[in-house]
Amino acid sequence: MTIKNIGLLSLLSSLLLISLCNGFTMDNLTTPEQIHVSYFEAGKLSFTWVTNETTKNSIVKYRLHGSSDNFNIQSGYNTPFNPGNRTIYNHHVIVDKLQYNSTYEYYVGSESLMSDLLTIRVPHNANNKKISFVVYADYGFVNSVSTDAIKNVILDGRVDMVLHAGDMAYDLNTNNGTRGDEFMRMIQPFSSAVPYQVCPGNHEYFNNFEHYKARFTLPGKSEGMWYSIDVPNVHIIALSTEVYFSNRKQDIVEQYLWLDNDLKNAVKNRETYPWIFIYGHRPMYCSEVSLVDYGRDEEIRRFNNGEANDYEGCTEDTALIRDGINILGKRFFGLEKLMNKYGVDLFICGHEHIYERLYPVYQNIVDKQDVNMYVNPKYTTHIITGSPGCQEGLDIFNITAGPWTAYRSATYGISLLDVYNSTHLNWKQVDTKSSKTQTTIVDDLWIVKD
Repeated sequence: MTIKNIGLLSLLSSLLLISLCNGFTMDNLTTPEQIHVSYFEAGKLSFTWVTNETTKNSIVKYRLHGSSDNFNIQSGYNTPFNPGNRTIYNHHVIVDKLQYNSTYEYYVGSESLMSDLLTIRVPHNANNKKISFVVYADYGFVNSVSTDAIKNVILDGRVDMVLHAGDMAYDLNTNNGTRGDEFMRMIQPFSSAVPYQVCPGNHEYFNNFEHYKARFTLPGKSEGMWYSIDVPNVHIIALSTEVYFSNRKQDIVEQYLWLDNDLKNAVKNRETYPWIFIYGHRPMYCSEVSLVDYGRDEEIRRFNNGEANDYEGCTEDTALIRDGINILGKRFFGLEKLMNKYGVDLFICGHEHIYERLYPVYQNIVDKQDVNMYVNPKYTTHIITGSPGCQEGLDIFNITAGPWTAYRSATYGISLLDVYNSTHLNWKQVDTKSSKTQTTIVDDLWIVKD
């Protein structure tokens, strides 16, 4: 090698070292990461990921798993996002006309740099076939007890979709958004393998939910704050309970009017989608003392002194969501009357870091049924599933359960929901602390209707 070549090699090495120290590759790109997929409608999915630098394009290359065909290519767009003192780029690509009940292999990235090869299972579209979900809320990066269990039930093919009812990472914005990065990397093995549906919680509140809106690509026209999807036998609605606690009271009215119209249309299509589920973050009923309302020391003192026995800790919040805001002494825009009017079957939520399943209930009137089987329930069944694990730990139950409480457990766990057909569904709560791989069933409910 000549002295001239040695000098050139030395210069290139120095440039490479400088570029790496400044977060650049030779292509001025970084590898796609934090890859996750959302469901829009049958055969239509959105793919979202992050890079540290902008790219000329954002593409998904995909084909049926195991196929020797050339990859299809779908383009999208990327947008800069500034979480604190840095800039990252969120990429969004929507792919349509995917075959139902199929597995695709895919890459995401740009023409210059692609991700590793991944697979995504596209849900089926057959009303005579079971569709399954893993369901939870309040899932953080620190103390993420249920991660292995979630990963196992998804990668084993147990479920078709995830429903995450708010509060993720704790919080997406923490440490200039790096906590959000860590969380999204943690869930990538399964959020890239099946559709991962979310709704906002109170821990997404920062700067008008900017991290939530930037990181997730969801259907509808409200930046993912509320929307609905249809899967076999089920119309699923995602809501923001947080509109009741913000300064933008117009959002309460906007969401309420949207929900009224969406439910009205859902009832017209009930022969095709006989089940209606709503999931939002905060509950309408609960019987635990919440860390949101008291610090840990004060909470324990109240509990030990017998002062925490009157549903205090979630009464005010539940009344606001359930019955609506107070205007001149009357309540308006509450969710429960609307749900009862249109016959919503399930309301799924979190916020309280426990598991609590209710009997069918409306305005505190309980349709008392067999504890493990509800047959033609008169009212909506409410379920709180907020215990997959986060840095705030578990909450403490009041000494006395609510009159509407069928089962409750202050243990770490996740929920599994199987919709078998138009008349039968099964809900299970599984303990994820005792065994990270072989989950233990702690609650088992069937709902049967004509």
